[in-house]
Amino acid sequence: MIDRIEVFVTELPVRLKRIFSSGSYDTGPPKQLLGKPVLVKIHADGVVGCAQIRPISPGHFVADTTHSVVAAIVEIYGPGMLGKQLFDIESINEAFDARLAGNPAARAVLDIALYEAMGKALNVPVHNLLGGCCQPRIPLEWSVSLADDISTMIAEASRAVNEFGIKVLCIKAADRRGWRQDVRNFEAIRRAVGDEVVIGVDPNTGWTVSDAISAVRA
Repeated sequence: MIDRIEVFVTELPVRLKRIFSSGSYDTGPPKQLLGKPVLVKIHADGVVGCAQIRPISPGHFVADTTHSVVAAIVEIYGPGMLGKQLFDIESINEAFDARLAGNPAARAVLDIALYEAMGKALNVPVHNLLGGCCQPRIPLEWSVSLADDISTMIAEASRAVNEFGIKVLCIKAADRRGWRQDVRNFEAIRRAVGDEVVIGVDPNTGWTVSDAISAVRA
């Protein structure tokens, strides 16, 4: 049975700010809630499930903020979870819908914490609760920030590959100069890192449908 839910707003500044189509990933200045990571602990049946989520600071395309996540959990979702059985996922999600629709960030962090608690209660990996292990290792992806100077993007991508051994890159796209510049960025980085590195492109909702089709065909 779920008997306690703790919510913490943490001070974890990012060491490397990523620049994307509508701003930058940032946790904001100290003592300011906006952009701060939220840590949740769910206590149930002698185990504790933990999860973290970081609502992005202003300029992002996701509506959730640190304030909205904390309020949704502390004032609405959390009280409704107390007393419920840990494994009653469907019932808990139905209660979420009834009490406050939407709020995917708040619901996601609770869902992750619930599954970790269930895994601990059964003493099994969480993937056993989700259909089994698809692959034992997941390659780390490195996001390459947008930059006006293409050499800056090439340098970051090359460092990720050569210094850190990264095999999967994600190039931030939707350059203010248009999708053709995104294609030029991709081509330059591909030449720099070679064909063995997987490269994805993420415009973070910055492309129109026409832009996306044109960029893919280029």
